[in-house]
Amino acid sequence: MRYAFLVGLLALGTFGVACTRSSTVAVAFAPASPDEAELRRILDQDRAEAARYAPHPSTDTVIEAFLRFNRLTGTAGSDPKEIDQAFAGLRRAIVFLIQDGDGMDRLRRLQLVLLERFEKALEDVLALPDGEARAALFQKTAPPAAAREAIERFRELGGDFIDAARLNGLIRTDKDRLALAPDGRFFVRLAFKVRFANLAPEAIGPLDWLLGESERLWYFRWVLTRSQTADLNRRLNAIEYLATHDTSFNKERALGILLYQEGQYPAAVRAFEKALEKAPDDAELARFRDAARSRI
Repeated sequence: MRYAFLVGLLALGTFGVACTRSSTVAVAFAPASPDEAELRRILDQDRAEAARYAPHPSTDTVIEAFLRFNRLTGTAGSDPKEIDQAFAGLRRAIVFLIQDGDGMDRLRRLQLVLLERFEKALEDVLALPDGEARAALFQKTAPPAAAREAIERFRELGGDFIDAARLNGLIRTDKDRLALAPDGRFFVRLAFKVRFANLAPEAIGPLDWLLGESERLWYFRWVLTRSQTADLNRRLNAIEYLATHDTSFNKERALGILLYQEGQYPAAVRAFEKALEKAPDDAELARFRDAARSRI
């Protein structure tokens, strides 16, 4: 099965407020992102951990398989069977690595090093001013000579990331150039890390050792509040995780919004009423409840 850049554990959705079925009241999750202090702390931790990376024959094998897989997924006309074989080879290389002593630590540091390279490659392709170059990037075709090095390097590290990034609002068109969304950098990094976790399902709790505590919270917030592709069960699971791990999270409010968006209006009313028992002066909750009632 073809493995796109952002699938599986990370169900990306459009950045911004989730859709609502009400034409008068926006019953939706407010978009949120980490503040600057949290972003700086996470970046500092990542840089410090990446600095501890030391090349090893087993990580060299993972890198080679990773780049090959990405080249295939980022190039139009690649044979699906060849992509499947490359993915299987990458998985085998990762399994071999994590079974070797401190292999999980080496893999965590390796993915941070690759993430740094990926971010630099992404910056380079976003800076391309040439329309022909951008077309080649989007269509996965041969790039013009002036942009070949930047695009081929990006394809090695990002595969088909551009497709998912545009679809989900991570990358936007800004006049004649491409640009990251305002909060795009953090979520690009998060996506890259979760993808690595998806490549190593044999590890116990891959999200636990590839993501920090706050990053796991942001991942589940993302699944709940921003994803247009995660199914109801995954979003309900995100609610349960956040209710357990985030003391500021309002479970009943989130459940009401989710049920409303799913068209389950009577259940949404009950959830909002339960939330109002804890916050009777919350005018927005009351509007959400009334909007749900009006749909019954």
